[in-house]
Amino acid sequence: LRYFLLREIPFGQDGSFSFEALWNRYNADLTNDYGNLVSRTLSMIEKYAKASIPQIPTEPDLVDAARDWIAGAASFPHSGGISFTKILEELSRQASGINGTLSQKAPWKLWALAEAGDKLAWSELQNSLYVAAEFIRVLTALLYPFLPYATAAVWRQLGLGSIEEAAKNGDLNNLQWGGLQPGTKIGPLSQIFPRADKGLAQIMADMESASAPKPAAPTPTPSKLVDEVFNASPAVPQDSTDPAAAPRTGSFSEPSPGLHVGGSTAETTERSATPSHHEANPSGIFGGVNAEDASPQISIEDFAKIELRVAKVLVAERIPKADKLLRLEVDLGYEKRQILSGIAEWYTPEELIGRRIVVITNLAPRKMRGLESHGMLLAASAPTAEGERPGKPALATFLDSDDLPLGSRLK
Repeated sequence: LRYFLLREIPFGQDGSFSFEALWNRYNADLTNDYGNLVSRTLSMIEKYAKASIPQIPTEPDLVDAARDWIAGAASFPHSGGISFTKILEELSRQASGINGTLSQKAPWKLWALAEAGDKLAWSELQNSLYVAAEFIRVLTALLYPFLPYATAAVWRQLGLGSIEEAAKNGDLNNLQWGGLQPGTKIGPLSQIFPRADKGLAQIMADMESASAPKPAAPTPTPSKLVDEVFNASPAVPQDSTDPAAAPRTGSFSEPSPGLHVGGSTAETTERSATPSHHEANPSGIFGGVNAEDASPQISIEDFAKIELRVAKVLVAERIPKADKLLRLEVDLGYEKRQILSGIAEWYTPEELIGRRIVVITNLAPRKMRGLESHGMLLAASAPTAEGERPGKPALATFLDSDDLPLGSRLK
């Protein structure tokens, strides 16, 4: 919210606000630009450089361009003539530009060549990753006043410790090229700005509308005539033959135990309905099977239609006004998906992040609370006696040591 207000509305002036505008700015600047840059750069450093900051590049053109921008960027927040809006616009533009440069350099292709023994590709890979990481350090320092909590998380992921301490020590005021030391181990990674579903904008608008005070409806005061006509209770005549008297009723001391109809043993002329499969007594070879325990059989072709795949939980969060639902973002290796799951009663979001689970991936999307769910996770619950509340479901998971790529299909 702080970022949106300072980015969208010139400081000291009036401006308009809407949840949809907040959603657009969040996804455009923070998810697509800054958040994406952080996520992809640090993930590649973890994968291609053993989670350590690579060597500082020595290419003159690359170094000079980066040094010049950092020198300029480090000074413009302190110049009185530049507004907060322009500062954030420039930082967002730079994050977008570095993302574009990374896509052009294609470190994943350089890694494939480096593994095949291409030393030049290995050098280019290290150069690209270091420059991107150094830009992240500077961007994060400059964004700290606007996004104190998110930038603190990025600073830790860069392996730099506490950004609050760095700010107190003045380290954020001395931004120069090469401040990120090679060999620094990056911290545990997690998604900083998960993509926000557009339905969240509607949820926030609904919450605001629901919490707004409602004017009290005036209580009408009926006239004496209305009160007499509608609220007076007329006396009930005692004479049972009077037209206004209460209806006469009779009663039997007990229901008839079995009045036969037409000589048959039936107690009514109504035809009894055919019992359902669950109510009917089993017959034939199933005569000795408890009907409640019997499950319908399916063919191998039916089972083959179900796609069960390995996924990793990247994001888990509660949904406002939905006590049982959690919103998950899972990584299937080839794509990321949003799944809504009714396990909020038993699992906190913190318990789920990072876990490798089994997901049904070919279910038709389902919309709940304005959000779409694209799949379902698997869990098991122990059987309970009738009337008892089900216990905590156990998720179908894999150990971190299991060498199964995300997206692997269970067969």
